[in-house]
Amino acid sequence: MTVAQGLVFAIVGVMMALFVWGRIRYDVVAMLALVASLFCGIVPAKDAFTGFSDDVVIIVASALVVSAAIARSGVTELAIRPLAPYLKSTRAQVFVLVAAVIVLSTFIKNVGALAILMPVALQFAKRAGTSPSQLLMPLSFGSLLGGLITLVGTSPNVIVSREEIATPPLAAWAGVVCTSSSARSWRSGCCEVTLESVRRRVTDFARGAAVLILDAHFTPDEIGLHKGWGHSDWRQCAEFAAAAGAKKLYLFHHKPGRTDQALSDIRDEARKVFAGTETAAEETFFDV
Repeated sequence: MTVAQGLVFAIVGVMMALFVWGRIRYDVVAMLALVASLFCGIVPAKDAFTGFSDDVVIIVASALVVSAAIARSGVTELAIRPLAPYLKSTRAQVFVLVAAVIVLSTFIKNVGALAILMPVALQFAKRAGTSPSQLLMPLSFGSLLGGLITLVGTSPNVIVSREEIATPPLAAWAGVVCTSSSARSWRSGCCEVTLESVRRRVTDFARGAAVLILDAHFTPDEIGLHKGWGHSDWRQCAEFAAAAGAKKLYLFHHKPGRTDQALSDIRDEARKVFAGTETAAEETFFDV
């Protein structure tokens, strides 16, 4: 570890301790950490305040303003009145709030959706006499889940989509389609029509790879009983390697309990589809 790395860990550790202590305002602690980073030379002086122009900072600040505005506008009261007689239990309140924040987070920033519904959750807690944390924590998790569904739901999705990489930009509903580490065994939430296009894009991305290391947890006979598990079978891996024009394929993440003989048989069968197949084992080395 370098001196600079040690200083970073020390500053972050002290900052976390002050956050837990809670006697100093969070914004003051953050500014003290920035000043300490400047003093130690970790952050260049010219870049000290560039973070305030970042989209995430602006979004969070705007969310706090929206939350305060909604809380003072009385809109939350209008939203609660028709639902309050039916939402007397904490379980019912959590269900409605989480469902609402997931839907909102699909179409707007998840932080903004959380800010809109936080006052509602606080009003529910106040009326029911329950701890706000019983509603706010599930609400927070729901906003995170909703933010993963679409491209606009959360800032990291937007940041990743703007990167200049070898594949085309992510589609608006990119989060609906999930893949295993093999990039070939597919699980789909509700966007089956994009499955083939996504497969082609990932194949193009891997085209000509010197080495592919793919998850071959199941055999073709087993995969049908484990849909949605996020794993692949050896045939899918071999077909993907052949389609991508890879030079070498290593099958890994073997199913627990496979014997050496079973892995050898899998390798031999996979080589009939893609000749450059090997089964990864402990202390396997290769040059790229």
